[in-house]
Amino acid sequence: MKRWLLWILTGLVSAVLISGCGFGRISYAGKHLVFETTDTEGNPVSSEELFAQHEITMLNLWATWCGPCVTELPYLNLVNEELAKMDGAVVGLINDGNGKADLETAKHHLEESSAAYLNILAPANFRNLITQTAYPMTVYVNRDGIVIGKTLIGTTVPRAIVDYYVSAAREALENK
Repeated sequence: MKRWLLWILTGLVSAVLISGCGFGRISYAGKHLVFETTDTEGNPVSSEELFAQHEITMLNLWATWCGPCVTELPYLNLVNEELAKMDGAVVGLINDGNGKADLETAKHHLEESSAAYLNILAPANFRNLITQTAYPMTVYVNRDGIVIGKTLIGTTVPRAIVDYYVSAAREALENK
């Protein structure tokens, strides 16, 4: 009996590690994202202006308490560099609260990982736009604020993070 339980627990832990901090497959392709928020310094950010800047924006939803989210932060700088070659950018969306302590923790993680790409706070209406089923969760958005391509749940091993996100961005652009 104990061995059976150990196998189940091992399987569950493996599934969580593979998928990030959650489970599920969902697609938001075709969804129009419209919101107002601020960046980590309190500057206003409009989704319309944000998405209009690039052919494709990788919106990476993360939380400060999510180990896989924090682990991938420095690699997202490399993803941002690759997306820039495709007229794209990475934008982090901190989705675990807008309290002062949450913001300070996010800033600490961003500084520790030397994250140079824009990070914004989850707007008040974001849960009405996207129901986050796992952490990290990534969607690709075109200039018009429309989600294109696959919704990516979780992350991958560090050595494959750049290919994982850039390949999905290329596929989203090809199929838009």
